[in-house]
Amino acid sequence: GRIAAVAWVSGMLVVRVAQGVVFGLLLDTSEASGGADGPGLIASVLLLVVAIVFLVSATRKLLKEPEDDEPSPRWISIVESASPGRAFLMGAGIVAISAKLWVLTLAAIGIVAGADLGQRDGVLVYLGFVAAALSIHLIVVGAAYLLQDRSTALFERASYALKQFNRPIMIGIGLVFGTWFFAKALDGLTIT
Repeated sequence: GRIAAVAWVSGMLVVRVAQGVVFGLLLDTSEASGGADGPGLIASVLLLVVAIVFLVSATRKLLKEPEDDEPSPRWISIVESASPGRAFLMGAGIVAISAKLWVLTLAAIGIVAGADLGQRDGVLVYLGFVAAALSIHLIVVGAAYLLQDRSTALFERASYALKQFNRPIMIGIGLVFGTWFFAKALDGLTIT
């Protein structure tokens, strides 16, 4: 239901904010900023790891190998029938245990810390990242509330289209973001 969907997104939000607070404070007190030439060493290494994750994922999709973290049909049915409390815990758990999401979040934190924006602007930029990371979920939940009568048919069509085009979408996303993160990482790791 819609309340469980809000709880799911809320669980994801709480963990992402907690990650930002804990690791943002750690990076803020470390040597995260690298100056005007590019991201610092920590941010660059994190970006390199993110790039590798994206590029490996795109390559696996290109070679038609199954992903290790793709949800099983049984897992999807559990999510669809979850109570709000359980949905909250599952949303939080997904973000807390997914290696890909950890790497992406740590890279975002490293970039924000390396940009030396100051505390207020750094928090705002990180919250923008969190909103962007949750944007698909927020759109789906918002549409479920705003388009109550048509949301089921709309989501079934969208779900069908995403399943049909999942492979090329994931290849494209992996290649574009993997290449971009790789270039940013090299920029920060280059010794001038």
